Amino acid sequence: MPKRLVPAIFLIVVMLASITAMSACTSEPPKPEPEYAATITESILQAINEDNYAQLSEHFTEEMKSAMPETAFQEAEAMIKDRVGDYVSKVFWKTEEQSPYTIVDYKAKFTLEPADVIVRFAFEEVNGEIYVCGLWFDSPKLRGE
Repeated sequence: MPKRLVPAIFLIVVMLASITAMSACTSEPPKPEPEYAATITESILQAINEDNYAQLSEHFTEEMKSAMPETAFQEAEAMIKDRVGDYVSKVFWKTEEQSPYTIVDYKAKFTLEPADVIVRFAFEEVNGEIYVCGLWFDSPKLRGE
């Protein structure tokens, strides 16, 4: 290797190491699963399995109850069960803060979907209580793939 290239290569290596070190210092650690999220999520997913609107909606904000009355729940539940089957289990994936909401994502297993079903819950604190204000499901079969 020519002696003139050694300082240039050394400079490039030092710059890359510096950039890597700076990015490691500025990245935020992953946010943990909120204590309330697992219990509420499990209750809602079991309510869908059991066709239990009362259990499902007890965790909803008033706006969410208005957006998903029992008839809308039954339609959504039928589509979920037809395409991905019954809920089996979940694993926490990630938490995001989008003030005033806390978004918690899970990778869930359903009986008819070989891929993970991503289940996203938006939580909101109302008068000191935690409620669900948004709920989404995503998987290849739900997207029609």
